[in-house]
Amino acid sequence: MPWGAAAEDHPVEAWDKLMNLNVRGYFILSQHIAKRSMIPRKQGRIINVASRAAFRGETEFADYGASKAALNRLANGLGAELYGSGVRVNAVEPGWNFTTTSPGWPAAAPSPTSRHRPRSARSREKREHRCADR
Repeated sequence: MPWGAAAEDHPVEAWDKLMNLNVRGYFILSQHIAKRSMIPRKQGRIINVASRAAFRGETEFADYGASKAALNRLANGLGAELYGSGVRVNAVEPGWNFTTTSPGWPAAAPSPTSRHRPRSARSREKREHRCADR
């Protein structure tokens, strides 16, 4: 299934797969580990790996941003519910990581010293179009 498809063409199955991975999976894992280990011991740390994509829109990545925003809200909600039990819940938001699901892989893979994030051709075209309209 494609990752990073345009919203109008994005398969619902791909949306579900991403939400299951990035939201449901974290919820189920957090629920089980908190209930079976952390709450009884009155201590623990749940760290969710979110993304800065939760806070800004990215062309062809609405699904990813939505899943990471949901993960941030999950961390907030679990943190509030587990407050006082000795269990802390946080979400960390690392920077861009170029993976096999990134647009243009492997041809567009940045060098290890690059600090710039590659963008898809469609993103570039939309930016150029917006700039030309100004």
